[in-house]
Amino acid sequence: LHSGAPWHSHGAAFVEVLHGSKHFAFLPPGDGAIGDIDAMIKDLSQVHWHWEERPRLEREGRLAALQECSLQPGEVLFFPPFWHHGVVNLMPYTAFVSTFLDEEATRAASAEGGGRHRGALQSS
Repeated sequence: LHSGAPWHSHGAAFVEVLHGSKHFAFLPPGDGAIGDIDAMIKDLSQVHWHWEERPRLEREGRLAALQECSLQPGEVLFFPPFWHHGVVNLMPYTAFVSTFLDEEATRAASAEGGGRHRGALQSS
């Protein structure tokens, strides 16, 4: 319970949960809090970041751009490239599929309206 992945970024991706549930926290590329978060997370799990460091950043108004969601079995999330994110597993066991898109596939998904579907982050 509460395993997951600390803050990181990569190209565009789809994530589908098959069993269990996952909580995602996202910040857009270039957000001012990313550098501090990267320094904080080096010695913390993602769940401990939520418990120990997040409250301070919220009090300071540094997480205004934070977007979050939780995925349940059968739900799929698309997120654009280079959105900084961390993941916490909300159940003791999870099974999921992550599909990472190359640059050409990212452009095609964006052209087909991938960013307008329910559950997709909006890049500005």
